[in-house]
Amino acid sequence: MQARFCDKYGFDEKARQQRLALFGLAENDKLLGQLLHDLVITENKHQIIEQFYDFLLNHPETSVFIIGVGQVERLKKAHTQYLETLGIDFDQELYFENRLEVGLAHERIGLPLPLYQSAYSLLQEILISYIPDTLLLEDIRKLTLFIIKISGMDMSLATDIYHTVQVEKLTSSIISLRDEEQRLSSRIKYDTLTGATSREYLLDELLCKLQKSATNEMPDCVVMIDLDYFKKINDNYGHLVGDEILKGVVRRIKSRMRSKDMIGRYGGEEFLLIFPDTKKETVIDIVERIRQNIAASPFHVDDISITVTISGGVTQIQKDDTIDSLIERADNLMYQAKNNGRNRVEF
Repeated sequence: MQARFCDKYGFDEKARQQRLALFGLAENDKLLGQLLHDLVITENKHQIIEQFYDFLLNHPETSVFIIGVGQVERLKKAHTQYLETLGIDFDQELYFENRLEVGLAHERIGLPLPLYQSAYSLLQEILISYIPDTLLLEDIRKLTLFIIKISGMDMSLATDIYHTVQVEKLTSSIISLRDEEQRLSSRIKYDTLTGATSREYLLDELLCKLQKSATNEMPDCVVMIDLDYFKKINDNYGHLVGDEILKGVVRRIKSRMRSKDMIGRYGGEEFLLIFPDTKKETVIDIVERIRQNIAASPFHVDDISITVTISGGVTQIQKDDTIDSLIERADNLMYQAKNNGRNRVEF
C-alpha cells in the first residue's frame, strides 16, 4: 500500500517515532497489543462494535451523523476492521497510514471533533470493560494503560489530519476570497471595455493629486481627449466596431505614455490623462505625439479601415483647483481644439 497520506502530511520515520514517544509506546508494548487481541478483541469484537453503535445511535448528537451517512452496517464493518488492527505493528508506516485515512473519512462527513473525541473515549471504556477479571491486577493495569495509550495515539493522528485538512480548506477559501476581491477590485479600477482606468478610480486619484498639489514642486498636468466624429463611426459601422476603435485608441495612447502616467475613461469616447510631476511643455510634447500616432494610420476592424483623430486640452493643476474646476478647464480647452478644426491639442 502506498503511504500517500504519510508522505503528504509529513509522517516519515522520524515523525512516527516522535509520536510514539509522545504516548509512551515502545517496542515491548507490542506484546501488550497482541495480548489485547488474544484476550479482548478476537473473541468479543462483534459485541464491542454492537455496544459501541448502540450507544452512538441512541445519542442524539452522534446519531444524526451516523444516520445521515447511512449504511450503518458498512460503518460497523469498517470499525470492525479498525479493531482488528488496533495496536498491531503500531510503529509501522501502514498503521499510521490507516489512522490518517480514518481522520480524513470523518472530516469528509463533517463530524465535530468533540463528538469524535468522545467516541474514542467510549471505545476505550468498552475495551477496558472486556479485559478478563481473571488476570492478575498488574496485568489488568498494564493492558488498561496500553488501551489508553494506543487509542489516544490513534485519536491524535485522526484529529491531526482532521485539523490539517480543515486548515487547508480555510486557507483555500481565504485565497479564493482574496482572488475574488482582487477580481472585483480590478473590475472597479478598470473600464471593462478599454482597459483604461475607470472613471470612479480616476477621479479618486485626481482628488489625491489635488490634495498634494500644494506641496509638489512640479504640479501635475491633466489632459482631456475626445475622439473626433466618433458618433459617425457608430452610426456608419455599428457600436461593435466603435468599441474596437475605442480599445485601439487606448492601446495607442498607452504606447506613448510613461509608466507613472494614467489614462482613464471619463465618458463614452472621452479620456482623461494624468501626468504626475511633469512640466506642461513635456506633457504637450507627449500628447502631440499621441495625437500624431493616432492620426498617422487607420484602425482596421475586420475588413473595415477607419481613420481616427483626436482633440485634446492640456492644463496644469492650480493651487485652488477643485476636481470640477480642473476638469472644466481641460474640457473647455478640448472643445476649443474642436472649434479650431479638430485633430489638434490646445493648452
